[in-house]
Amino acid sequence: MSPTSGGQPMRHLLPTVLLAAVFAACLGAGAATDQQPTFEQTMQRMLERLDEVDKGDFPTREERRARGDAVFIETANSLDLDALTFDEIGMLLQRPRLLLHQPSGHDLRPRLRERLRPLAANNTAEGAHAALLLARLENIVASDETTPALLRAITHPGAATLWSDHRGDPLWGLCNRAVRDAPPTAALDAISALLDNVPPDFEPGNFSSIDNLYESLIGLRVDRAAALAQRLRDTMLALGRERIEALGLDEDDRWWPELRLAFLEHAPVRISLVGSTGPDIEFYWWSDEDEGVTRLADLRGHVVILSFWSSDCGFCHFNFESLAPLAERYRDKPVRIVSLAPRNGYVMLDPYGEETVTTPSIAEEAEATRQIMREHSASWPFAIAEKLEYVPHYGVRGVPRMAVLDQRGVVRTLELDARVHKEAIIELIDSLLAEQVAHP
Repeated sequence: MSPTSGGQPMRHLLPTVLLAAVFAACLGAGAATDQQPTFEQTMQRMLERLDEVDKGDFPTREERRARGDAVFIETANSLDLDALTFDEIGMLLQRPRLLLHQPSGHDLRPRLRERLRPLAANNTAEGAHAALLLARLENIVASDETTPALLRAITHPGAATLWSDHRGDPLWGLCNRAVRDAPPTAALDAISALLDNVPPDFEPGNFSSIDNLYESLIGLRVDRAAALAQRLRDTMLALGRERIEALGLDEDDRWWPELRLAFLEHAPVRISLVGSTGPDIEFYWWSDEDEGVTRLADLRGHVVILSFWSSDCGFCHFNFESLAPLAERYRDKPVRIVSLAPRNGYVMLDPYGEETVTTPSIAEEAEATRQIMREHSASWPFAIAEKLEYVPHYGVRGVPRMAVLDQRGVVRTLELDARVHKEAIIELIDSLLAEQVAHP
């Protein structure tokens, strides 16, 4: 499982090999040539070198800055921006530090604008892609051109055609930003026009931020916004499901679009969740089998701290250290901390993914989870739930994530994090326990 919001699941990334020597034969004569690093490898190496500068020991801040500038200039001078493909420009935009670190005379942003603006003027899919990249650039640097660039990208005649492949996914994020920053009428008109032109061959991979857009439209509270949000939800749920089935996607290819559609489907419930009774969750497995707990509703009468996690999230392994003091503090109180994971079919036993076991059955996944519990001396219960069930209902787009429910099962907050909000969590739990004493 690797949704991303809140905390991000982190899989271990192996070091990238940047340079390799290869030998080629030419007309029977061997000639040694150097294989050039890919653009992505070059960008990654620049970031690694800048990180090394950040961690290095320099007498003054100015010397550190000068060294960082030298690293940037050396790599930037080697780039031929006019030769970069759109995919390579997209890779660059995914590394905002390289666009925000701009030594005098070596600013990549004007060069990228010069490259993209003429292309964006073409009323084609390629022109729409250029407009989208330009909007992402302006969004990163937060210039005066940000909002106009967003609207131009969304209203580009070729914008919707990008959804016929994987290039259109960022459009949802641009729409979401337009709702926040553009004049409401302009934003709503742009999004409405975009929905008018959704292609019949929509690629299901283009769903990353659609639920966020729905929630932003609901929150806009102006005429037409709620109706447009409903239209967005109805249109994309129907089309998304239809396309997943039409393409015959297997489990590996369909789980991500199905997850995003589930977020969209349950968005109306999630928006009003705080202050409402939390949706019940059936547990495939509960670590203390003698308790007979099979679902969330069995914990009524307790303050429940639902700590959503997944073994393939490195941060989650470290998060157990933050839960342990809470478990000890309330071990004799009607408070239950529950570390709830999805059924993945594998368990990553360490934060770095160096030891991962395949778990075809619930029993095997439970035993591997017990191994993690022993490693962290976890004294609170762990549970496993169906892969998609709990995530959309509770707004869990990334893990670790926490929900606090009172003794009646009402959700009191979805915003706290055990790593950084320890005192706030204690204050909330204590207040809920006091409520129970005052109103048994």
